[in-house]
Amino acid sequence: MKICDRGGCGAAAVDTIVLEMDDQHFDVCASCRQVVLETLTMRKPESAQDMTETPSTENRKNKGGRPKKNG
Repeated sequence: MKICDRGGCGAAAVDTIVLEMDDQHFDVCASCRQVVLETLTMRKPESAQDMTETPSTENRKNKGGRPKKNG
């Protein structure tokens, strides 16, 4: 019986993930398989420019509240 290769899990492996570029094989249980696949398919972080607030976002934050202080 194969055991999950993901650090300290110890559950029975149900699948093998193969990284062809490095010729690495990892036996993983069902829950660890999901975590590894989500990690491998994550999108790159957005650039700082994409994460800036737009005027409409600023207006929604201040709506109904106190006016924003300058300075």
